[in-house]
Amino acid sequence: MNYRLYCLTNIYISSLQKGLQTAHVVSDLALAARRDSAADQVFSAWASQDRTIIILNGGNSLSLERWQQWLQQCGQRWPWAAFREDQQSLNGAITAVGMIVPESVYLNTSTHSEDQELYDKLQQHGLAV
Repeated sequence: MNYRLYCLTNIYISSLQKGLQTAHVVSDLALAARRDSAADQVFSAWASQDRTIIILNGGNSLSLERWQQWLQQCGQRWPWAAFREDQQSLNGAITAVGMIVPESVYLNTSTHSEDQELYDKLQQHGLAV
């Protein structure tokens, strides 16, 4: 199975920061995978075989907060992480939310309702620039 990491980044940060915030999400995903064997399998497969990263415009902080809330409710199907800056830098603002998804999601071939909903949600966001 192939995987992709989709990362939604805050519209108000620079292009360079979008890449850096995505790197923070990858680090958080790696740490979280250590604590969950299913997530570890997915992360390891993605990191060793695929390594594809798609950085999307996630909108403003509220939009990213809503992504995080949605993933907390139904994101157990995919490893995911959200990254927040510290209080001194950006007053604790959420700057990126990322998830590793199987090809059945990004090719829209899954029959699971959560996968289909994730596909639809991802299609609403353009590439980050």
